[in-house]
Amino acid sequence: MRTSLTILLITADRLIRADVRGSNCRVAEQPRPAVDDLPSLVEAALRLGEGRARRVLLLSTELWTQTLPLPVGAAGMSDDEVARALAFESEPFSGISAFDSLGTCLPLPRGPDEPQFWLTQVPASTREQLDYVVGEAGGKLVGIAHPAGLPQSLRAAPEPGWQRIELWPDAVMCLHRDAGGPLHVHVINTSPHTETWQEDARLWFGGFEAPEVCEILLASGRAAPVGAALEGAESIDLADEQALSGWLLGWADHAQRRRPDAPILRPAPRPMPNSTRLVIAGLIGAAMFALCLMHYAWAGAATRAAEERIDDLQQPAEQLRKAQSEADALEKRLAALTTQAERMQASVNECQRAMEWNRRRMAGLMAALAESEPNAFVVQAIRQERDGIRIRGISRRPEQPNRLAAAMASRLRPLGLHVQPPTKEAAFHFSDGSPYLFELLIQDVYHTGLPIEEAGGAGGPEPSGGVAQSQGPTER
Repeated sequence: MRTSLTILLITADRLIRADVRGSNCRVAEQPRPAVDDLPSLVEAALRLGEGRARRVLLLSTELWTQTLPLPVGAAGMSDDEVARALAFESEPFSGISAFDSLGTCLPLPRGPDEPQFWLTQVPASTREQLDYVVGEAGGKLVGIAHPAGLPQSLRAAPEPGWQRIELWPDAVMCLHRDAGGPLHVHVINTSPHTETWQEDARLWFGGFEAPEVCEILLASGRAAPVGAALEGAESIDLADEQALSGWLLGWADHAQRRRPDAPILRPAPRPMPNSTRLVIAGLIGAAMFALCLMHYAWAGAATRAAEERIDDLQQPAEQLRKAQSEADALEKRLAALTTQAERMQASVNECQRAMEWNRRRMAGLMAALAESEPNAFVVQAIRQERDGIRIRGISRRPEQPNRLAAAMASRLRPLGLHVQPPTKEAAFHFSDGSPYLFELLIQDVYHTGLPIEEAGGAGGPEPSGGVAQSQGPTER
């Protein structure tokens, strides 16, 4: 879609301003003043029309354009790198220093030897001045190009193939395009009023098949010899207002394309005004402040919610810790009670064994006394003392206490009791010294210090459970 555009055309003899609005083109022109400064000519052209030019395309023959080969390989190079490389190649021809050159290039179909490029360049200082002049007039410079080489047929309807010669004051442009094919360009940097270019153009066009549409664009301002470069070509003169309007509309279409088929030098990006920067910085600061407030509020709410959640989670955890501590204490107490109960049960069991052992001892002692000679002695007393059981009695014969001691020793030996040899004393109631008083001491083997085998005893309870531990006398 074609938008509003102001085209400034500056040639060797004309200044033209064309305001393009859709398909309408309003043209104002004047002869070129005797000024060689391109920014001054642009300023004069901007004053030709009514109103302010918003978007400006500059077409001027003051720019230098040419097709050049690139000796080094261009593969992998960007358009800007190719343009800088071509600036060094073109410096001897254009007179523009490669270090002060700003150019743009368009790749052409590869030649027989080297890749070809269509280059248009202008001094860098000139572009800065042009951008400044257009900006001061309230407009924006959208492109700078040489007017030669509009990459389309000037017929009203598109044709399957076409070719054209354009005669400009400083150059002759040869264009050829087959149906659906690429654009072929050949630039001859010479005045069209000489006849030296015709043979060069004829040879170049001879490399293509002649299309149905052949055109000759006359833009030099005065008649120039065409010769037989394009036989049967239709002549189009930009001095004609209708032809000029159609040609300008064609440039307006191509200038607004993202990748036009002609080298158009775009202006450098304008630096942002300080006021705009301050406004943007203020807006960014306000937005960041608002974001910080929102983040602070959100973070505070999230922190409070997290703290409440932590408190809710910590209460069961604290209860669990308390319950665990109580459980540990109860387990320790239970273990202590279990140990105490085991000890008490062991004591009870030991006491029961001791009681049973003592019962067996006393029963064995009584049985041993009962089995002794019934009429041989009289037991006067059986007394429990600290060192053991003492049996006192009277016998008729002195050997009878010894037999009693031997019999009791054999009987009490399995019960862990040891019978000491008896002590005897004659009473001398009769002439033979009888009767005899005797005393037997029966001790627990643990008190004697003798081994159980030597004492003749079998195993029994610990000394704490033995008979010898009981206190007080026992008589019988």
